[in-house]
Amino acid sequence: YRPSHNTGPTAWARIPPGAITHNLHWLRERLHAATPRGAKAPRLWAVVKSDAYGHGLQPTLGALADAEGVCVGDLNEAHRARALGWRRPLLMLSAWGLTADELRDPVLDELHVVVDDPDTLAVIGSASPGLPRLHVWLRHAGHLRGLGFAGEEYARAFHGLQARVEAGELAAVGHLHHYAAPEHPRLVAAELAALSALTHYLPGPRCTGS
Repeated sequence: YRPSHNTGPTAWARIPPGAITHNLHWLRERLHAATPRGAKAPRLWAVVKSDAYGHGLQPTLGALADAEGVCVGDLNEAHRARALGWRRPLLMLSAWGLTADELRDPVLDELHVVVDDPDTLAVIGSASPGLPRLHVWLRHAGHLRGLGFAGEEYARAFHGLQARVEAGELAAVGHLHHYAAPEHPRLVAAELAALSALTHYLPGPRCTGS
C-alpha cells in the first residue's frame, strides 16, 4: 500500500493482462467440464464497466479477446469499447433513458441491452421501424427487486418482445437474472428455481450472473 496524508493507507494491486486471460481460460475449462455431454457449453462474457473496474479498459479488452462478449455500463462505455477496437458483441447493462435512434447506431454493431424498467421497455416496444439488430435481455427481478420484472408482468413483457422478434423488428430476446447473494449456494439455487419456473415454457437463451 501507499500511505496518504489525506485519506490514510491506500491499497494498490498490479494485475497483468496475462492474468486476466489466464483466468478467462481457467473458467472456460471448468464450464466445459461441467457441461453435460451433448449439451452446448455456456457462452462466457466479461463485465468491463467503470473502466474495467479500474484495471483500464484498453488493456483489459485485449486480455479478453477470447471472450464471447463484454458487458459495459452505458452508451458512452459502449462507444469507447468500439473505438478501442472491440468487434465482438457488446452487452449494455442499462439502456435507461436512451432513444431508439441511439440504440440503432450502426457503429455499435452487434448490441445487446438489458431491459429492466417499464420506460425502456416502452421505448423498444414503440420503436419504428423497429430495431432489427438489437438483442434484448429481459431482467427478472428475483431478490434484487429494485430493477426488473416479476410474475405475470415478466411474462407479458417477454411475450410483447418476442412478438417483435417474430415480426423481424428485434434480433432476439432472452432472460437475464442477477443473483442477490451469489456467495450463498442455497439462495442461488432458490433463485434459479424461481427463474426456471417462470421461464421454462418460454423460448430464448438464459443469462445468469453475479
